[in-house]
Amino acid sequence: VYLDIVDGYQYWEPGGPSGLNRASAEQEMVSFVEALAHYARVTKGRPNFLIVPQNGEELSAHADYVQAVSGIGEEDTWYDGDTPQDADHTASVLANLDVFRRAGKFVLVVDYVTQPRLISDFYAKAQAKGYIPYATTRDLDRLTINPSHAPQ
Repeated sequence: VYLDIVDGYQYWEPGGPSGLNRASAEQEMVSFVEALAHYARVTKGRPNFLIVPQNGEELSAHADYVQAVSGIGEEDTWYDGDTPQDADHTASVLANLDVFRRAGKFVLVVDYVTQPRLISDFYAKAQAKGYIPYATTRDLDRLTINPSHAPQ
């Protein structure tokens, strides 16, 4: 299962846009993902069931969460469209994604770059980290095969 918007807990956490300031929001998301993994793998007897969250890489701070997931997907790591991300943003994201890599998890990265030079830069950076890159359109409405970067 691919779980989009795992970082949605931030809406309800202290300082989040909801204004509810739920101190438990982050832990609730961790517990939710862990419960899904347990249900699929243990209760339903599917030990190889994949759990892949999209974004929410900061949850790498929870060792039990890292162990519960099969890998992670992350958007906009190096670029926001064709604009480079702030270096501090990228460094923070990479530090968190590396926690998953060190735990033996796969890391999928999607950046929505469209310029050939930026696409090549993105693929080079991602592959150097051991991540699996994909450059495409933000609408995700078609399969993109990037010249010189065919799927493996």
